[in-house]
Amino acid sequence: MLAGGRRGGDSWMRSPGRRPGEASRSDIEARLKRFNAGRLKNVAMEGDWRGVGELLEQNADPNVEDEKGKLALHAAAFTGSVEVLRRLLEARADANMSESSSGDRPLQIAAWQGHRQAVDLLLDRSANTDAPDGRGWTPLCSAASQGHTAIVQALLARGADPNKKVTVERWGSVAPLEVAKAQRHRDIVEALQAALAARKDKASASSLAAAILPAPGANGAGAIAANSPAARAGRAGHLSRLCAGCCSICGPATPGTRR
Repeated sequence: MLAGGRRGGDSWMRSPGRRPGEASRSDIEARLKRFNAGRLKNVAMEGDWRGVGELLEQNADPNVEDEKGKLALHAAAFTGSVEVLRRLLEARADANMSESSSGDRPLQIAAWQGHRQAVDLLLDRSANTDAPDGRGWTPLCSAASQGHTAIVQALLARGADPNKKVTVERWGSVAPLEVAKAQRHRDIVEALQAALAARKDKASASSLAAAILPAPGANGAGAIAANSPAARAGRAGHLSRLCAGCCSICGPATPGTRR
């Protein structure tokens, strides 16, 4: 018993701390960030680039989700607002970030919606062409499914893999070409078939070159014997597509062929 009848165990005598139910400073800051993220997502969804700019100037973080796990960049990708996208990306919004609520990614959203300019802008900021969303859809499969030919072509030109299979609900394991055929998008089927054929030709050419062209010798000369497979293939004309005729080892040059 202390002076005045107070007990030594009374809570008011303990070290200062939070009262029950009282939020810490870090909790309050986190809630404030999510609140501002919600405001940023809302104005992004409205296409209000001025409002987005004002909130960014007030230090709203484009890589913080709101209370529902949504992001401003994804909202802009959905609506296709290029100016909003540009401002968010300039503020270092992550073009590859997925939402915790859905697994959605900005490029996949824009590809599904058919927003070509948004797709180009995200690709310019190194968005992953083959990254799937939470349901398994890649940007290429999304565009192929929805019939967006120009976006399919843009993704292929940026290195999207036409062979990449995805596993999605109601489809199972499918490749972009299978999706396009199922949806009867003829132009996209042709674009994907051309891309697949080009990849096959490139792989075949690389394999042939590796098989018939010897590695440089110890002295770096890399000479090809007159009766070697490379020389015989050259005389048969099989190397014409693999090189520009930089030497005469493969045999006499045909008329009009650069040596």
